[in-house]
Amino acid sequence: MSIATNTREKLRGIIAQIDQLLLSDIPHSSTADGLGLFREFFRKSEELVDRAQRTGQPNILLNACMTANERISTYLPFLGFLLRSTNVRNSFESFDILAELAVAIIGPQSKVIIWSEWDFSPLTYALSVSVLPNYILIGMPASESGNALVLPLAGHELGHSVWVNDGLETKNATAVERSAREFIKRNDGLFKQAFPEHAHLSITDDEIINNMFISQTVANIVSCTLGQLEETFCDAVGLALFGKSFVYAFHYLLAPGVGGQRDPYYPPLHTRALFMRSHGALDFGELGFTSFEMEFSSQRLSQSGPKSDFVIGAADHITNDFAPKMYSDARNSVVTKATNMLPDKAVESEIIKLYSAGMPAKSPKSLANILNAGWEFVVKNDFESKTGERPLFEWVSELIFKTIEVFEYERRLNA
Repeated sequence: MSIATNTREKLRGIIAQIDQLLLSDIPHSSTADGLGLFREFFRKSEELVDRAQRTGQPNILLNACMTANERISTYLPFLGFLLRSTNVRNSFESFDILAELAVAIIGPQSKVIIWSEWDFSPLTYALSVSVLPNYILIGMPASESGNALVLPLAGHELGHSVWVNDGLETKNATAVERSAREFIKRNDGLFKQAFPEHAHLSITDDEIINNMFISQTVANIVSCTLGQLEETFCDAVGLALFGKSFVYAFHYLLAPGVGGQRDPYYPPLHTRALFMRSHGALDFGELGFTSFEMEFSSQRLSQSGPKSDFVIGAADHITNDFAPKMYSDARNSVVTKATNMLPDKAVESEIIKLYSAGMPAKSPKSLANILNAGWEFVVKNDFESKTGERPLFEWVSELIFKTIEVFEYERRLNA
């Protein structure tokens, strides 16, 4: 069997799999459209192998077959995501309203796919899959698929797409690099302790620019800091979009922590919680938290040594300095783009009255109002169900999903 024959068979197999998926009961067009894009992508891969073989050049054919293998290896998991987006465990009720939110804060070209993910933390591929331009892929924990109260966490995942779409990494990179250089100059003693082999260096502006080692250290600090700033910005987007329900959902899923070592490209959970309380423009005492950040344990760094500790410590310091700007930028972006979708306390109060009567709400105005009312109802009832043996989360989630359905009907009726 030749490499070309084997490659064609693998491509035939993945296209046949896509055709089978397209025959499934697909509830939303975004999934079907995405499968169609993948089918065309792999069909063109078949053409690439055919053209390469006709050249009669073994190296060209080898490269074409390797490219096909690479594409199958890279994108097969995404077909699994698309398949899971059709599974009945997904909360299909929330799809349209989240898609509308994405259009508001990212643009009319954006498409959303939500699936149940066998990962505890929500995750996203934010406008980053080349085969699916303008697609926002959001995975939510499968174990929480029936829990409407975790939906505010999708706000954080949407924040990643805002970060990419608005080019915020590029916009912040220069200022972060400047801060990294200043940190090294101000802390030259710590720098020389971490890198004793470079203790003879004079940490001046010229040395930082011209010395390749210091330049690489600056680049490492910048990379780590920009990762932390993106996560901080995304928390701020979630908080701006949903208000208190984002705080409650974040606390519900992640407090006191998930154990293990911290990812240096994320601020520690304790720090993220502190940023929310300090910069989120909410009264956390009113939400029932005397010291929100103390609800989360401090995450330890891995045993990576003094060099990595210096880089991560610098990134943590700069992130702390930039956190107010991230929250301000996120709030301004959300308020500008999605004014009609933000929380409204008066509307939330009316929704709670209906929830208390066991009824879904009419004219809730926004998803934020629906979810804020749901969380406030849960907190006020102190997690005690008034419905016999039925768990309160389950009962409130059903009211939330019903209210979302009513809201979708109203929006379509008035369109």
